[in-house]
Amino acid sequence: MTSGLAGWVDRVVALRAPRSPAVRAALLAVAVALFAVLVVLAVRALPDDLDVRWGFVALAAATVPVTVAVNALEYRRLAALADTDLTASESWRVSLAASAANLLPVPGSVAIRAAHLRRRGAAYGAIGRATSAVAATYLGVALAGAGALVVAEAPLTGAVAIGLGLAAGAGAFLLARDGPWLAGVAVVEVASVAVGGLRLFLLLAALDEASAAGAAGLVLADVLAAMVGFLPGGLGLREVLAGLLGPLADVPAATAVVATALDRVIVVVTVGGLAMASGWRPSRGGAAAAAAPGGSAAAADGELGGG
Repeated sequence: MTSGLAGWVDRVVALRAPRSPAVRAALLAVAVALFAVLVVLAVRALPDDLDVRWGFVALAAATVPVTVAVNALEYRRLAALADTDLTASESWRVSLAASAANLLPVPGSVAIRAAHLRRRGAAYGAIGRATSAVAATYLGVALAGAGALVVAEAPLTGAVAIGLGLAAGAGAFLLARDGPWLAGVAVVEVASVAVGGLRLFLLLAALDEASAAGAAGLVLADVLAAMVGFLPGGLGLREVLAGLLGPLADVPAATAVVATALDRVIVVVTVGGLAMASGWRPSRGGAAAAAAPGGSAAAADGELGGG
């Protein structure tokens, strides 16, 4: 059982960071090009008389630190299931580093969290089970919640999302085998999805298309893109999915793509600023080496900025 879950962690890290530098570079180049083309086309397709409400963009940016704080709470719950106690400052520091890494072409948040827990002495089996349970809980909350909001506008899409969310929730229960723990994580994930959805709603409002269903559709795009795993922040793919799902909630495809791109930019700028102010920097060798079997968990130090 332990070796199987350890293998799961290894596969996740491998997906986040393909071994070949040439493959990583090619994937990143394609993603950047796709993102740039989509954004340019979407901006050109916006109404000529659109007056962007930058106040809403500023409010959206103000939610990013809240997202990082919620991620820190999530990480403490994850660590608890892996029999590891973390302080609030430690979980904030690791979550900030993980959030920053997830936006860059380096191994993402799963690898950094796994590396940190390994350094703290957690077993691979415990890390794999806790990570899987948290991920399943997030998927369950995000899919079911977003599906409930879009089901009136897009019955089939909403129903499928709700069904997948319920299935993910059942999977989380089987993985966690701890009802009180799972309830606590579910509350954290509801907060996470709510803050992310609010940020997207504010960005849609900035583009004169405020819609709760539209924001829920963009949340679905974010979740589905994140599941792919090997592109930083689902770069390019998230924008494609936003353009496809937005119209199902009566949000023009161009507006959905631009709102998603704005979300990406403000998250990158805000998280990057917070991370650099905290002394974080991506290290050579990265978290993949730290999280890999036989690797040094101390390799995570470069990402964590000491402490």
